[in-house]
Amino acid sequence: MTRAQAQAKIRKLIKEAFYLRAGEEISGPERRAKVAARLQQIRETREFLDAEIHRRLNELNWWREMISQKTDLWKEQRKIEGWEHYERFEVVQSRGIFNEIIATGDTWEEVVRKLEGARK
Repeated sequence: MTRAQAQAKIRKLIKEAFYLRAGEEISGPERRAKVAARLQQIRETREFLDAEIHRRLNELNWWREMISQKTDLWKEQRKIEGWEHYERFEVVQSRGIFNEIIATGDTWEEVVRKLEGARK
């Protein structure tokens, strides 16, 4: 069947706006079967390699201990990171849909001093 014949039959069936698209490669059940077999080989090989990598890494106890220490340090870092720049008091000014922190401090006196210094 030619493209024009296919278009005419589809137009009778659909009766709405449509377009045709054809890929560059020829397709067929034989080709799909070959591809499916190759993909199965690839998946099995990758699964074997993943299992082998994990088996070998699990034999390295020192590696597992270092990863555990690194993970613990990362958790602690994430937990306390915000405290590095934390100040208890803030003055926030509304700017429409945005809010802007204009002064911060550990005491209200410090906040007031910062605001007075900014106003001069």
